[in-house]
Amino acid sequence: LLTALEQITAAAFGQRRKMLRASLKLLGGEALCEAAGLEASARAETVDVPGFLRLASHHLSRREREGPAPRSGVGG
Repeated sequence: LLTALEQITAAAFGQRRKMLRASLKLLGGEALCEAAGLEASARAETVDVPGFLRLASHHLSRREREGPAPRSGVGG
């Protein structure tokens, strides 16, 4: 869970002033937010610790079901 939490927080805070749906796009985006009970239009700085834990938990269970998300970008 800690690794998933690190991935979620790094992605959420990695780009300034982005909504969760955009910053978490590669990790599940809007569907991940909905599964965690969060508004996809929220910004990372407005999410409490339990919210990030729910995101990480849902991300981890999704990865276990579907396998890791395809890597994209340069230097992947």
